[in-house]
Amino acid sequence: MTTKTVGVMTDAVCRELREALGEEKVRNDEITLVTYGRIRHGFDIMWPFRKPSLVVFPETREDVVETLKIANRYKIPVTSVGTAPIQLGTTEGGIIIDQRRRDRVLEINTDSGYAVIEPGVSFDKLTSALRGTGFKCSVGTMPGPGTILGQALGRGSQSFTTRYLNLIIDLEVVLPNGTVFSTGSSHFEGVGSHLRYGPYPDLAGLYTCSYGAMGVITKAAIRIHPVNEASRVHLAGFDTYADSIDYVKDLINHNIPEHTFIWDWHMYLTWPLAPEDMEKVMPRILESDFRKPPEGIPYNIVSTLLSGYPEQVELYEEICAKVAKKCHGRVISDEEAEKRFPATLAGFRQQYGDYSYRESVHWSKGRFAGWYVFAEPKDMKEIEKFAAGEFAKFGKAINPVNYYSHPFDFGRSILLRIAGFPDPTDIELRKKITRKFDEMYDIALKKYRAVPIRPIGSDKAGTYMEVLRSIKKALDPNNILNRDGGLFEEGEL
Repeated sequence: MTTKTVGVMTDAVCRELREALGEEKVRNDEITLVTYGRIRHGFDIMWPFRKPSLVVFPETREDVVETLKIANRYKIPVTSVGTAPIQLGTTEGGIIIDQRRRDRVLEINTDSGYAVIEPGVSFDKLTSALRGTGFKCSVGTMPGPGTILGQALGRGSQSFTTRYLNLIIDLEVVLPNGTVFSTGSSHFEGVGSHLRYGPYPDLAGLYTCSYGAMGVITKAAIRIHPVNEASRVHLAGFDTYADSIDYVKDLINHNIPEHTFIWDWHMYLTWPLAPEDMEKVMPRILESDFRKPPEGIPYNIVSTLLSGYPEQVELYEEICAKVAKKCHGRVISDEEAEKRFPATLAGFRQQYGDYSYRESVHWSKGRFAGWYVFAEPKDMKEIEKFAAGEFAKFGKAINPVNYYSHPFDFGRSILLRIAGFPDPTDIELRKKITRKFDEMYDIALKKYRAVPIRPIGSDKAGTYMEVLRSIKKALDPNNILNRDGGLFEEGEL
């Protein structure tokens, strides 16, 4: 369907939507449309501007149902977002459904350990709702105002991925024809959302990493976790990434950490800084080679959240010290951390104590350019060397270069996110980075068996994509859902 045809039909669509939802929920003013043409999160620094024709702000599930039914009848493409989309490809001339007004915490179940939320619920909102309940939510590596589902559905990093692959238990989904269904136990009338698997196939997995291409999520049940009697952030320093991986694996194999993260020194020194501290620290970092930390500065710091009864936490600390020594590392005491990198320690305490991720000031330097892969632990040791070498070829043009790395699902897979911060006005540099990232993904997959975090071309997924396309055609025969989100290549359906 051409953009011109879409534009003609959206006049009729706009009238129908306003009649069905209300005047104030449907907008087509120029400021709104231009703003949403650039709404995509900055994972792909060359993502093009695509202006939609309409933006809808539903307040109920029925609003979403009516919007999809109307759009489907006219075959107008639709992209659904919360307050912080992870993967979003706005379609030129299409409709955006922004569910930010749907931000209610519907249920907190401390018996089974889940919360039922609408798509617009942020980490900050759920954290506040859980205070006093004896439970906490997973904290994402994004600012507190970001949506929980925006990260969970993209399988983003969170503070419980060490033990769990995903925090989603149950989803409520709307299909383009208006069909509404739940993926887990709540599909049975009167039953809660305590069970994801059985007695039928797990459909929630279909919507993880589908980026809105298979249906619009209107409600979710997510894991929440007890606040234990005692907790502590333990820090250990290592001179090599390989030693850091060995340390993390050893702790996980003995079921010690609630959560554990590996940080490179560029990141742990600059990630938690307040803007007023940037002038004192950042110039020194910007001039340095991120592969060569100054004397006495560990190449990596591993932060580990320990929790349980006080006696357990005390024993866990002794075990961490023992394992760090075995893996050629050392414990970094609170006193040393307070003296040498107080902002880093404060950031860890904020994340694990207040359940709020500290937003990086790196964003103030310009557009974020990140490269992400999953691999088995032994392969990730080699990938880190490879990625560091490729980033170093850009020199100071993308400093600071930083990464974090952490295990998923009890260490079965390791995530590496390495990023730089190029000048957003340097178009040629941005193009060069985009080409380099594509080359790196291809090498990482073929040589190191690394799986990318985002789709990089359906030709690499073989018959898997044939099956997925068949499912897509069955659920969305008019192909209106998130056409440009990257899951399928243009013209595939």
